[in-house]
Amino acid sequence: MAKYGLKTKLNDASIVKFLNTIEDETKRNDCFRLVDIMKSVTKEESKMWGGNIVGFGNYHYKYDNGHEGDMCIAGFAPRKQNITVYVMLGSAGSASILKDL
Repeated sequence: MAKYGLKTKLNDASIVKFLNTIEDETKRNDCFRLVDIMKSVTKEESKMWGGNIVGFGNYHYKYDNGHEGDMCIAGFAPRKQNITVYVMLGSAGSASILKDL
């Protein structure tokens, strides 16, 4: 956990506004297509997690050391070089999501 709490929290930021900040047109279009694909596969609406992860669904986790939090089940983050795709293995439905993606 970050020293002052988790940075990657569910918030109400606009997905469209965030994705429209991507300068590279191909990457921006790919991200909008990923929103459609992930929405179809997860049956969840897209939400912003932190400042740069577009996530779908959520789950609560708790480690043996007591650390706990919430995170999206699946999502992606447009990075400078690539788009990073996340599927949280072990969460409900993750095997099906991974297979369908």
